[in-house]
Amino acid sequence: MNSLDWAVLIGYFGVMIAIGVWSHKRVDNVSDFFTAGGKMPWWLSGISLNQGILITGVVTGFYCTIGGLWADALTELGQFVIQLLAGIAMFVAVLVELGDYGGFFGVWDEPALDGHAKPLVGPYGTVFLLAFLFIKLFEYNGGMLNQAQRYMATPTAREAERSARLSAALWLIWPLVLFFPMWMSPLLVTSEKGDGSDSYALMTEQLLPHGLLGLVIVGFFSHTMAMCSSDANAIAAVFTRDVAPVLSAKARSWSDRSGLIAARLTTVVFLALSMAVATQVNSPTFKDIITVVIKWVAGLMGPIAIPMMLGLLRTFRRSGPTAALTSWSMGLLAFWLVNYPINWNVDGGVPLQYQVSIPLAVSLVLYILIGYLKPEDTPERLAIIERINTDGDGAVAIDVPTGPAEDEVLRTPVKD
Repeated sequence: MNSLDWAVLIGYFGVMIAIGVWSHKRVDNVSDFFTAGGKMPWWLSGISLNQGILITGVVTGFYCTIGGLWADALTELGQFVIQLLAGIAMFVAVLVELGDYGGFFGVWDEPALDGHAKPLVGPYGTVFLLAFLFIKLFEYNGGMLNQAQRYMATPTAREAERSARLSAALWLIWPLVLFFPMWMSPLLVTSEKGDGSDSYALMTEQLLPHGLLGLVIVGFFSHTMAMCSSDANAIAAVFTRDVAPVLSAKARSWSDRSGLIAARLTTVVFLALSMAVATQVNSPTFKDIITVVIKWVAGLMGPIAIPMMLGLLRTFRRSGPTAALTSWSMGLLAFWLVNYPINWNVDGGVPLQYQVSIPLAVSLVLYILIGYLKPEDTPERLAIIERINTDGDGAVAIDVPTGPAEDEVLRTPVKD
């Protein structure tokens, strides 16, 4: 990197800090901090190692702690624009280099790309693909807390739907642009690592001029910062608004100011813990970044998302708190057993596809089975769920007797 690349990087961090300051003015209470006051437009909702970790953590901590979800979403918008420019620049640069190999359509016959056009390779077999698709279907429809938070931040269910459709369209097309350079990397660079994980960086250095090189690096930083801040805000929301009031009577009577302070402190603590884990990514515990991203995220997302998502569907209304807690806890236990004790005692280890799919299967089966053995679909619960799914006129979908807590939920007006 030369001075121009550094200028691009420093300029980006300056913009992130400015976003945090601007967003701070829009945050007056906990609702503003976690859901942007329910005023986030659908398009903004839809778009949204040690020295580098320290810089990323400090800048992320500053803007997302003072700006809340507004700062997170605007950062993701900036990340989208930067990644769009950097991704297209890299895509075009690789296409230009492929002229001698027959261009986009003729290059696939090159011997060096043998296997690169196959959808199922190595440990990423059919079982892994099916589990991965199932997990991602739940994750990007609200199974991941930060995604659910985006939908809750929109003014209406219609806006949330438009946000989801935009996000789905982007995720259908954009990965192809990002992955294409890596598919072509054996023709253009010689990787120094056996898994080829340094190929993209090598191509960036060789194919892009200074300035655009800095933009690609900014894209990496921006994507990491957007994910960190988004997760931090979502986790802080769960702790501040759901966990703390159950554990502490004092938390149930927090003022707007006290709740906002607690939210910001929780955000800082979560980010600090995340950065601490990130510094250990190459340690014996985590091994490498691929292990963290693929195994941990995919393996843990299923048990967490299954009760959250299936519980909203009428088919699974019999499954209540008992099924959800059992499904979640046993899924996490299965993840630990398959990835550690059993994995250590099996020659060659447990295949990756089973490390990911077994926790998912355990959680799914238990959630459905316990729902039939111990149904908990009470009229009160059904009324609350129907009320949540009602949008527009504020009418309750079914007429059932309710208790005081349910009455309070049902009296809450629905936003148009």
